[in-house]
Amino acid sequence: MELDSMASSIGVSVPVLRFLLCFAATGAFLSSLSFGFSANLHYIVPMLLGYASMLLCRNYCGVLTFFLAFAYLIG
Repeated sequence: MELDSMASSIGVSVPVLRFLLCFAATGAFLSSLSFGFSANLHYIVPMLLGYASMLLCRNYCGVLTFFLAFAYLIG
């Protein structure tokens, strides 16, 4: 994995990228440990909704993601 190119593509330094990757891995591990692996699958739906809204209607993606993610969480 080329960390230099990944870090420059998102606009952070390599140590910050390492921290973000470790932070995400630790969060996923603790969530799996506490609630089981299926709990991590619930993160995928709001993330996909957010990325889909950025692709389909970029001007309103924040508002659209907010309402769709909360509708999913309430449902």
